[in-house]
Amino acid sequence: MKKRVGSLLTAAVMAVSLTVTAAAAETAQSLDGAANPFADVEETSPDYPGILWAAEEGVTTGTTAATFAPDQECTRAQLATFLWRAAGEPEPALTETQFMDVTDPDAYYYKAVQWAAEREMWGFGTFSPHDSCDRLTAVYFLWR
Repeated sequence: MKKRVGSLLTAAVMAVSLTVTAAAAETAQSLDGAANPFADVEETSPDYPGILWAAEEGVTTGTTAATFAPDQECTRAQLATFLWRAAGEPEPALTETQFMDVTDPDAYYYKAVQWAAEREMWGFGTFSPHDSCDRLTAVYFLWR
């Protein structure tokens, strides 16, 4: 059973990766000659098409209007926000704070974390929004 779940999870991650890669390639082609919105993202970077795709689709806005910070670690709050934006920024139905460490409704990630809680992406009392998001946590969020 564990092997089957592992295989299904691997297939799902590969499918998401292929979809994003294909969409990023299309974006790179459609943005040929377009100005790079981020001063810190080199056009020769292998991540360039994916970053442009995410910016064009509204999944990310960068760390400022002109920077992306590609070498900065991604936080759990950022990942929840990326997934929430990719889902169309649905308004969370939960009105009560779900995590002891996510209590500020003005935080950029508040609604995203509430939405993640509704989908039971995490449910252990604290969310640790400023902690680095490792691959295991990212896959877990996608799986949930």
